[in-house]
Amino acid sequence: MKLPCRTPLRRASTAAVAAIAVAAAFLAAPLHAEAQPSDKWRDYRLIAFAELVLGAQNNLPGNYAVLNPGGTLEVQNNAVQLSASPAPYVVADSITMGAFSSVVDAYFDTELDLAPSAQVTTQHPGQPFPLVLSDLPATPPQVFDPCTLSEPKTVVPTNGNAAFTPGCYGILEVRQEANVTFAGGVYYFLRWDIRDQVSITFSGPAIV
Repeated sequence: MKLPCRTPLRRASTAAVAAIAVAAAFLAAPLHAEAQPSDKWRDYRLIAFAELVLGAQNNLPGNYAVLNPGGTLEVQNNAVQLSASPAPYVVADSITMGAFSSVVDAYFDTELDLAPSAQVTTQHPGQPFPLVLSDLPATPPQVFDPCTLSEPKTVVPTNGNAAFTPGCYGILEVRQEANVTFAGGVYYFLRWDIRDQVSITFSGPAIV
């Protein structure tokens, strides 16, 4: 009686061993960790603790971050984050993007709310908060000067002009295409609300 040829079995065994070897090599290869936002404050163009609004029709170079849980970052209509290497990003618990706005990378946890025409190149959900910046300098106590709580709101109208001298102010709202000049010195503000295409000039060294 003729025995069945064993060659096909031998070939199949060799192929199986090769497949196992390839799988083992793949599993042993180092995995590339997901990119993370920087923990160095100098790597950011703007940082806020609770809320940050990036105004409409602006080109946005660099990175932007809101540090606290529940923090919000708004990218208004037609605001565009400029591409660079490494890829720039925005990071906040909740991010809202207006019509025709775009960012390169977006790190968020609670929400990424995009207008239909908004664009994000890469989304990174599940970002933990607070975002801790290891080298962030201590906030000067003057930042919380209570004088800002009792000062009235100052509004610079659309296409208006205003000049400020050092002192204590409440909320500063500067509307579209207005021009604002600050003399050198120390200023205290409760909050700034700066609209589209505003010009801000300092005529000397200043701390705000």
